[in-house]
Amino acid sequence: MFSATRATTVVVGVVVGTMLAPGTAAAQARWLDGNFGFVPGLACVTWNAETEVTTYAGTWGTLDASFPATGDVSYVHAVAGVVGNPCSGGDAIGFDFFLPTGASVAVSAQNPVRCVATRLSDGFTTTTDPAIHCSQTPSLGTAGGLFFGYAVTPHGWLFEIQVPVRFDKVLHGLAGPPAEKLAVVTSTTNGPRAVEAFVTVPLRAIVNYPAPSATYLGSAHYQLVSFIYNYFTAGTAFIDAGTASGNYTSPGLAPALISSAGNGFQVSIDLGLAPTYTGNIFWRTRFVTTGGATFVGPEQSFSANGQSAQTRALTVTRTGSASGTVTSDPQGLDCGGTCATSFTAGTLVTLHASPGPGAQFTGWGGACTGTGACTIAMTAAAAVTAAFDPLPVATVGTLEITTDGLPGGGIAAIAVTGPGGFTRTFDLPSGVGTSLSDVAPGQYDGVAAAVVVGPDTWVPRPARPSAAVIAGGKGMITTTYRLGRTLTVARTGAGSVTSSPAGVSCGSTCSAYFADGETVALTAVPDAGMMFTGWTGGCTGQAACMVTLTAAASVTATFAPASGDPPMGGGEGGSNGCSAGSRGGASALALVLAGLVMTHARRRRRASASKSAVRSEHEAAEQDEHEADHRE
Repeated sequence: MFSATRATTVVVGVVVGTMLAPGTAAAQARWLDGNFGFVPGLACVTWNAETEVTTYAGTWGTLDASFPATGDVSYVHAVAGVVGNPCSGGDAIGFDFFLPTGASVAVSAQNPVRCVATRLSDGFTTTTDPAIHCSQTPSLGTAGGLFFGYAVTPHGWLFEIQVPVRFDKVLHGLAGPPAEKLAVVTSTTNGPRAVEAFVTVPLRAIVNYPAPSATYLGSAHYQLVSFIYNYFTAGTAFIDAGTASGNYTSPGLAPALISSAGNGFQVSIDLGLAPTYTGNIFWRTRFVTTGGATFVGPEQSFSANGQSAQTRALTVTRTGSASGTVTSDPQGLDCGGTCATSFTAGTLVTLHASPGPGAQFTGWGGACTGTGACTIAMTAAAAVTAAFDPLPVATVGTLEITTDGLPGGGIAAIAVTGPGGFTRTFDLPSGVGTSLSDVAPGQYDGVAAAVVVGPDTWVPRPARPSAAVIAGGKGMITTTYRLGRTLTVARTGAGSVTSSPAGVSCGSTCSAYFADGETVALTAVPDAGMMFTGWTGGCTGQAACMVTLTAAASVTATFAPASGDPPMGGGEGGSNGCSAGSRGGASALALVLAGLVMTHARRRRRASASKSAVRSEHEAAEQDEHEADHRE
């Protein structure tokens, strides 16, 4: 019944890209992970730069051409491990997921979201630790992705979130567009890190058709046309035909060689039928690579009635107030841009909805219903609506409070104030955090108190941690405790001494604890009529006092009355302390100059008073002489 002429191939387009080598055999499913990302940090005690967190993402699948097929349900995951030695003893880790185009979350009782912590030393795992916060329903993450939870993860542990997804379209691995990769943003206390992984497949060729795919040439001959996108992989194209759907009694008609030099070929065949045949013809194009992988286009059909194959129009309308796109398989509709096209009558067309950033796909209308893949048999014109709505707008955020650095038995007390009269005090053991998931957006300020453990006092740094919480986001108040060293200030004379960091305000508080190894700056301020004359003890001279505390230390500040010449000078004709080798730099020089100004001012006042007295005596003598002359 069939006769066929030699098929011809014409290059219709070339896409520049890099392909993976074709696979030849099915492989067992495993995690197919992308490249590592690294979050830098500082090692505790030594403060050397180190990698604090290592992170990556991937897909559960196989490396052969069978995965993922349309409709497959599998898992994607994100993993982060605390491999450094932060003084906190760990890190708070969360993930924002950005799924590949055509993949959607598919949570069910059989396939839940899984949050797992794994100890690196022995492989022990847990899903129930209270530090793990896991949700089966995503919220909008701080990076704009799907957020399923987080965990306060100790040093030497991995935290992993596995999310079930349904692949509603064929993906093309590295041969496909960037939208076909899984992207994850890993959040840590040291900042975010983006990692990504293509859904790894060795080759994903596409077999597609124009509309109509069969054109009547006359004399019982029909031209069948198909497109093969081979991603620079050589192989052979075949036409399979028959008189019943799926029953191709004439397979492998007119094979055509496909070259690896291009990525877009049109394959056509002149199919001759017996002049008396008037039934239906079912056919497809099959592409077999030189490595043995086979890719088949959707079945096509036409009636052998002396006319070209009929076409049917498919129209998609997007509704809702958020962004999103709808694409078709076979190709032809990309709405976005093209929201109406025609397919050969009888073609099965599958539509895929992909929400844009901050959006969610809420369902089909018209020829399809629900939220899964939409498949339409194009026996007549069809219209479909796709609704995209914004993700729920968050009105609250999450606040986490964590501490670390205390020895066993130490309990930190952190008082936190925030918007709307928020006032709470959190008592936390070292390395343990707490999370509030429903706080109002705004600024939250903490005050951490020193902690006494045995004979030692431990001081928080920072002592006043703060965090900003945005709606739908997360803020972290965290402080690290360090062994305290005592700094005591004594005063001689009237004046005050303050410290930076805060702690000493002497006046009232003349002794305080500071962190071991911390450098404390002391500032002396004389009272009215006094002047600062110098430091003794932990500092000397009149320069700014900087004390590095590796043990307890004491400092004395001396203040003297400001009358008379400054004590550091040699009298009115002396140097007044401004010798070339004098210590103290700008601060000491300013004090000396202040003393000189005060002394000179007093001398001017005394000189002015003396002149006034002399002038008064002279005027009195002149007055007596004048009165005597008058009497004469």
